Amino acid sequence: MWGGVVYVSYNVFPGWEGKYSLRHLLKTYESNASGNQEKRIQQTISWAKDFFASSSLYAQQNPRTQEIYQELQTREINYLCHEFFNKDWHCLFFSQMAESMRQISCEFSTSAKLMWHFDPQTFSAQQKVLLAEARDSILQEQLKDYWINESFRMDCFVRGKRNLTQQERTKRLLQTHFVLLKSPFGFQNLPETPLEFQTLCQKILDFFAKDSYQPKTLQSLVQNFGLEMEFLLPIVCAMMTQGFLHPAQAYSHRISIQAKAHNQVLFSQKPKNTGLFLASASIGRGIFLDTITWNCLKGYIQGNYKKESLAEFVKCEIPNLPKESLENLVERFLRDIPLYQVLGILD
Repeated sequence: MWGGVVYVSYNVFPGWEGKYSLRHLLKTYESNASGNQEKRIQQTISWAKDFFASSSLYAQQNPRTQEIYQELQTREINYLCHEFFNKDWHCLFFSQMAESMRQISCEFSTSAKLMWHFDPQTFSAQQKVLLAEARDSILQEQLKDYWINESFRMDCFVRGKRNLTQQERTKRLLQTHFVLLKSPFGFQNLPETPLEFQTLCQKILDFFAKDSYQPKTLQSLVQNFGLEMEFLLPIVCAMMTQGFLHPAQAYSHRISIQAKAHNQVLFSQKPKNTGLFLASASIGRGIFLDTITWNCLKGYIQGNYKKESLAEFVKCEIPNLPKESLENLVERFLRDIPLYQVLGILD
């Protein structure tokens, strides 16, 4: 059977080399500690302080082990369980993952890290020469991992890979619709970014907010600003990386009903601190929301359409929220109602 995409996110060498051995030591200690897993992890964290104070040559010669030490002090238990105290945890090189996937007829297609695709912004001139000489895509990706000491990859593998021509690629990109996921404010530029470029980025976000947030194609963006697609594409991808934009899709009435039914289930559950999500039919996936917005959506769907009643609902859900902040946030949410309608969350 051919067709389909496999998305894999995984820890990799060489970025994990300095930490991998320490993880093994921590897991070994935790396995010999007493109590439930949370207590064993707490004991291990306490013991790690003594280990780092013991002046081991390993810690001295592997400075990246300090990263684990800092994570042990600041991360939540559920993250530590997953990353450091999981029994079946394995790390490998990208080329090894590619070979494993090849054995089940899945070829490497692309990295899911959007900014990874813009080599001029990531790699030096000398590195780009070596990339061009390598030619083989597996070797190229492995080289990139070494240059930036990558420790975590997000990759797509496909069955029945078919490479697009440059013309096909351009056509598909230009026809792709994009939609805002939140208000068009707060895009983070680098400190040294020229003011003119910062202004352009804000204008692009404002463009996607026009017409009550209706999705717009990359083609329309190119035509509106009179700029080349290759210039605008990394800006769009940076906005996607920061959670402002996402490719949009047409969806059926059935999908809309299913997404809203799923959201009703989420609203009926007690929110967890690990993150709040709702299904968006417009983008075909879950969307991360801050606690205020999530509760505003919950209250609005339950019929609290006016500012006063919605503020009262949110106040009951989040009692410690200051009144002035609450009123401002509710007002902002009500202004963004068209956005959540376009995303398929609200009617």
